[in-house]
Amino acid sequence: MHCSSQDACLWEGRRSIDIEIRMAESTVLTTTMQFARTVVKVFGAEYLREPTVEDTEKLLAIGEARGFPDMLGSVDCMHCSKTTTQKIPSTIAAAASAIDDCPGEGGLERITRRRQGKLSLVIPEGRIRPEAPLLAAKFATECNVTVRHHMPVFKRWKDYKDPDGHVRDGLFRNFVGKVGNKFQMDVDVVPVRKACTEMLKRATRQQRYRLKKEFFDPHPLHLVTRTSPVPSMTDEQWNELVESWKDPKKMGICEINKNNRAQVKFHQTTGARSYPVHCDNLGDKYKDKEPTALDLFKECHYSKKKKSYTDVVQVAITEMENKASQPTEDGQESNSATEAVAEVLAKHTKKPRFLQHVGIQHVHARSSAEVPTEKRDNVELRARVDTLTKMLKEFEEARIRQDEEHGNRDEESRKKQAAMDAKLDFLLSQLQPRSAQG
Repeated sequence: MHCSSQDACLWEGRRSIDIEIRMAESTVLTTTMQFARTVVKVFGAEYLREPTVEDTEKLLAIGEARGFPDMLGSVDCMHCSKTTTQKIPSTIAAAASAIDDCPGEGGLERITRRRQGKLSLVIPEGRIRPEAPLLAAKFATECNVTVRHHMPVFKRWKDYKDPDGHVRDGLFRNFVGKVGNKFQMDVDVVPVRKACTEMLKRATRQQRYRLKKEFFDPHPLHLVTRTSPVPSMTDEQWNELVESWKDPKKMGICEINKNNRAQVKFHQTTGARSYPVHCDNLGDKYKDKEPTALDLFKECHYSKKKKSYTDVVQVAITEMENKASQPTEDGQESNSATEAVAEVLAKHTKKPRFLQHVGIQHVHARSSAEVPTEKRDNVELRARVDTLTKMLKEFEEARIRQDEEHGNRDEESRKKQAAMDAKLDFLLSQLQPRSAQG
């Protein structure tokens, strides 16, 4: 009797359901077919069809906005054109241009096979990721996958270090060995070693947050599992991590951090990409002119999903545009976009670092409202300094007077002591002749 693999899977599914939840085979088949027909009826017209030109253009626009031109939904589905390969290093572009030559493999495996070798990982000085977006994405992905499947998660980053302050040799070798299987890299080079250390630190922090959110936060404290939910951690390591989460002080800090995150006004919409990478991948949108600080603020806070700004961001943008168009106090020229962005961010946030993150060096210009306040603070500070200086001078004068008085007293005491010694010597000299006569 012939039995296909699909029939075998269907038979195993019916049998497992029959055994576990006592549902009859006929009922399983009937309800499954009814569910399938309902899904096709409801979603078939929208999803069970070939993509249209509009769908393709939308996917290409999303890929280009994320730093991967000519990408259809996944890094594994890239079809680089001639103009695209000019923006990507030749080694990566050559591999990505024919990434479909190896069906059935992951994107990094396809690139490796196409190049007949591993991708070369070069980290510039002062960076923690490669400059090429494709290579940076692959490197970050492999680091996160390695931590999720092969690295234990301790309660703090300090537990990963040895007494000298370096990552423990066994843990670092394990991490670098797993990541090094995918890339050609020299761990002895300082930038590469620093990049691997920083990526390990970030990936473990993300994994710790994910484990807490999935296995600790939704459950009462007495119902949290005592068995490690991940194979890379022992039960003892997991229980130590859980006990650190149960600490009342730690829970209070988590609640404070949660409230602080809720008070964030300007949420960036760059996803997992950093500000510099997002700004570098704006494409040809600003090929004729250099984007201003206001343009970068708009690009980094625009939601492509909602196709709009949040209300708070829109109000801030309007305020920035008004300040940029208004003349300065001397009436000669208007404020620059950088000054307008810096002034508005300083007004609404405690520690504005947006300009620093996008690579714009700017010293915040004080607004007209800040100047009187600063002058008043300076006057008060100067008055306090003068008062303290006067008190110090009076104290010094009093100390000098006390020293002089003490000196005079010591001098008088020495004179009295000398006179007493002279009288004593005279009496002793008179006693000696009388004793000799007697």
